[in-house]
Amino acid sequence: MYLYTIHLYIIKYVYFYLQKYVCHYLQKNTILED
Repeated sequence: MYLYTIHLYIIKYVYFYLQKYVCHYLQKNTILED
């Protein structure tokens, strides 16, 4: 159970960072295209 909780936490954390990174990347791209 403990390991499972850690796994969920890591997935949440990674997903959050991925979203942030993708958002930043998309913003950069739109700025470059403009």
